[in-house]
Amino acid sequence: MWRMIRTLILEDRTFSAAHYLPEVAVCQRLHGHTYFIKNLELDVEGFVDFRLVDEAIGEFDHTVLVPADHLLIWRKIFNTHDFLRESIAIPIENSPTVENISLSLQSRLRLIPGVKEVRFTLFEGPHQGVDIY
Repeated sequence: MWRMIRTLILEDRTFSAAHYLPEVAVCQRLHGHTYFIKNLELDVEGFVDFRLVDEAIGEFDHTVLVPADHLLIWRKIFNTHDFLRESIAIPIENSPTVENISLSLQSRLRLIPGVKEVRFTLFEGPHQGVDIY
């Protein structure tokens, strides 16, 4: 018995998020970008609920992408301000570079039932990006 894997090609998506890179002098201040997801392809088996794709990407929208080892600091900040939600801080392994943000997004998309593989290009602004395969 064979299984049919097909590739779904989705329209480009965007999300906006803030981040900082402690190890890069010019990026140590909290700042934001509009991230562009281009050439989003999902290798899938069976039915895939597109709402789950949008939700996975939407989890990054209007958040603060923080180094994973800084998450406790951000939780303390959020706990002192009622208007902030704890889920506003998304931990990114190592540092929230465009490369690591891409890997985190790819991991979340792979959790969607039926998704076997994920490929896309993530741009941090209009001129620099990374391909994820």
